[in-house]
Amino acid sequence: MTREEIKEWLQEWLADHLCISPHEIEDDRTFASYRLDADALEQLTCDIEEFFEEQVEAGAVRARSNITTLTRYLCELTGTDEEEDYESGALHGMEADNLLRDIGL
Repeated sequence: MTREEIKEWLQEWLADHLCISPHEIEDDRTFASYRLDADALEQLTCDIEEFFEEQVEAGAVRARSNITTLTRYLCELTGTDEEEDYESGALHGMEADNLLRDIGL
């Protein structure tokens, strides 16, 4: 599975969950801004494990704030080639700012 296919799967999952078109999903928009609660993120985790046939570490989906960072994690998990400068689980710059804004800090 390619990086693009992983991203598209996540976009489709989110679009199905929100009952919108996948084209309306913005990769860098935080899951919190889409109003995904803990139950939805837990369901996403279960669906990822089932679809990708990989064990996801506890809290891994919650630790990634958007499709871009979750795609990176899944590329790493599945052995798909990914950017060399990616640091697993780290929030950087604007991503950290967006997450803090969305949770009200």
